[in-house]
Amino acid sequence: MTAWRLRSRFSRRSVASLVGAAVLAPLASGRLAASAAASLAPAERRSGQVLSVAATSGVVRQGRTVLAEIEAEGISAEAIGLRLGSAEHEPAWLPVFCVARADGGTRLLALAGVPVDAPLGVWRVSASALPFSEAAAGGGVVEVIDGGLALQRVVFAQELMSLLEPEVGEEERLTMLTVMAAGITGPQPRWHGAFRQPVVGRIVTSHGARRDYLNPAGQVVAQSQHGGVDLAAPLGVPIAAAATGVVAFAGRWSIRGNVVVVDHGADVHTVHAHASELLVAAGQEVGQGQALARVGTTGLSTGPHLHWEVRVHGIAVDPLEWTQREELGLL
Repeated sequence: MTAWRLRSRFSRRSVASLVGAAVLAPLASGRLAASAAASLAPAERRSGQVLSVAATSGVVRQGRTVLAEIEAEGISAEAIGLRLGSAEHEPAWLPVFCVARADGGTRLLALAGVPVDAPLGVWRVSASALPFSEAAAGGGVVEVIDGGLALQRVVFAQELMSLLEPEVGEEERLTMLTVMAAGITGPQPRWHGAFRQPVVGRIVTSHGARRDYLNPAGQVVAQSQHGGVDLAAPLGVPIAAAATGVVAFAGRWSIRGNVVVVDHGADVHTVHAHASELLVAAGQEVGQGQALARVGTTGLSTGPHLHWEVRVHGIAVDPLEWTQREELGLL
């Protein structure tokens, strides 16, 4: 379990949406503008232009990832920002990065997460050179469609009820934001190729599932949309890194229990929760397939499993698409 709220205290917006729109994205946008402006000579800030921007797919489901490609001339990636949003979703400017092509050229790319509760319909994709301006941006559109998200009811023991208190979830949310906002690996992606599933196991809860949390008496005490995927696995099974990165956090949180967060660059993070044992430390570089921890049932959990998240600029997206969509491997 990751995103949660008490029925009487929280709106229907998921915590994933709050993470991206309310806190993390503005931080990232501010850092993007400030760092880009500081690194560019005055002449470069005024020259160059964005020619076009388009998502690699014109249709995206709620809770999935948008990959956009930008064409520009006379300007570097650091001086370009991307926005993805609708009339109901105020976006921040997101960073653009450069990757090499097989033919020796380069591509300008940007990633954006679509929240699990994103409004359906046409969303605008735009890109702009510094100083960021919607009027100066090249533009395109994507259609956000229903995520086909499952429904689930979960009963927790009485001794775990305190973990559903609003203060507990808020503290953990802010802790995670702080870890991810640090951006320890920088704007360039560290991964090469598709992510790998950290453990082999049956999916017990899919990403974005709409959950009712019940006390032992069968009463609904909280609701959420699940911010990751839960994979059942035996106690003690190694949890492997999905891709190359740097450990941004390894320690204990209240709801997620023993957790490892890996920063993969380009503001993409993976979260591995409920572990029985941690095998890495913050600041440690890890390679794809390297053991990070062991499967457990710590925190708000009903049995041994891995809760696995992928977050793009703080927005929780479906981890399994990162194992299946070849284009997200950036090769």
